[in-house]
Amino acid sequence: MNVVNNKWIGQRTIRPDGVDKVTGRAAFAADTTMPGMIWGKVLRSPHPHARIKAINSAKAEALPGVKAVVTSRDIVDFTIEKGAVMLGIQDMRWMCRNVMARDKALFPGHPVAAVAATTEAIAAEACKLIEVDYEVLPWAIEIDDALKPDAPILHEFNKFDGKPSNIMGRIESRKGDIATGFKDAEIVIERSFTTRPVHQGYIEPHACLISVAADGKTTIDLSTLDRRSLFAISTNNGGKFTPDEQAVAATELKQRFDKALAPSLATTRLTGDYSVSYKAALDYLDGASDEEKATATWASQSAAVLKGYQATQQDPNKAPSGITGDPIAAALAGTAPPTTGNARDFSSVASDVRAFLDRQKSEAAKSGKELVYDPRRKTGQLADLSSLDNRSLSAISLNQDKKFSGEEIFAAKQELNTRTRLAVLDALKQSQSAGDPRQFSLGILKKYSSMSAEERQAANWTKDFQDAAVKSYKSTSTLLSILKS
Repeated sequence: MNVVNNKWIGQRTIRPDGVDKVTGRAAFAADTTMPGMIWGKVLRSPHPHARIKAINSAKAEALPGVKAVVTSRDIVDFTIEKGAVMLGIQDMRWMCRNVMARDKALFPGHPVAAVAATTEAIAAEACKLIEVDYEVLPWAIEIDDALKPDAPILHEFNKFDGKPSNIMGRIESRKGDIATGFKDAEIVIERSFTTRPVHQGYIEPHACLISVAADGKTTIDLSTLDRRSLFAISTNNGGKFTPDEQAVAATELKQRFDKALAPSLATTRLTGDYSVSYKAALDYLDGASDEEKATATWASQSAAVLKGYQATQQDPNKAPSGITGDPIAAALAGTAPPTTGNARDFSSVASDVRAFLDRQKSEAAKSGKELVYDPRRKTGQLADLSSLDNRSLSAISLNQDKKFSGEEIFAAKQELNTRTRLAVLDALKQSQSAGDPRQFSLGILKKYSSMSAEERQAANWTKDFQDAAVKSYKSTSTLLSILKS
């Protein structure tokens, strides 16, 4: 029997994004802002079953800052009588009633209206101004109650056995002779079991950021989509995506690959250790979905990287050669196609951070509190900087555009210092777990290479700091080679 050793099963694998997610530092779609961005809020039904007699949105529409109010009248109505209207596996007759309550609210939280406004606070206030006239109807929560003859009917148009019913249809599955089975059984046990619907909890909703310019051109940011979703778009899985969408997704995937490798490539150039880059490429490829791994492209790239990595295990300071399709060799030689991302202007980053802090201040004021930045303060609401990335914190710390107060700058510097210490400690732990003292220097160098110029300036990671890490790596390598000889 062939035994396949799997490097993941039964192992404590490293989650590169784990610390950021569990500490709240990871930036999600809701944390992303752009100048002039429009915010949306949804007004939801408080009732599990209610007829919507009227919706008056005039007060909300008149509120300064409100751009639009959407109700079911703005959603295409696919009438029940005309029969099924299928889009893939979805019947749009049900979908248009699910996305926005039409004649009735069918569950607690059913969207009744949506507001678009210039700020999140204005959108929330506008929702409060929308007047909805409900006729609250009886409801049934449990399935057994919904099946009773006198149960309230959720969908009056649905018929079963010729009359309105909560039963949408009946499916029976039979196999064997049940009567004979019971007769021949030594013991027959009958029980009824009920359980609640269970679904995984998402850290954030699927989202994308869309920017429409004055010339009508639209920029779609796919950075919040996961790798598997991007792969589905780029390969046009299901035939649902345009060529432009496929191209954008493919570019985003390539940029993520390049970004994942960039720190390791820079480290290789500094130290001459090629195993660092090949190991980083292997880890990235191993993180692909099953769908991506099933492609010939992934298989050939993975084979090339694995061959290169195996070569570096013999001599990490010798560049592997003669490997067809080797992405590391191409990147180090400068022959790989460039895929430069849209690095945001530092001034724009500062403006977005200023808006982020102002929103926190506004929310604190609603609660009658002052937004404070010193955890030693006994009163006030402590500002939360944990969701900001290091570049955003650097924008506060450096204060190049004079947008931030002294206490905001101090708090940002403290958060950056904490993250710097954690990065150094993580590099030290990696070195200890691997039993290789060189890993400490490599960890520091990869961190340095991943930082923008502003981040290095804010953290005081100078060129001398980098040079010292390179010197430490080379000295340690020399000592290890002497000990092994």
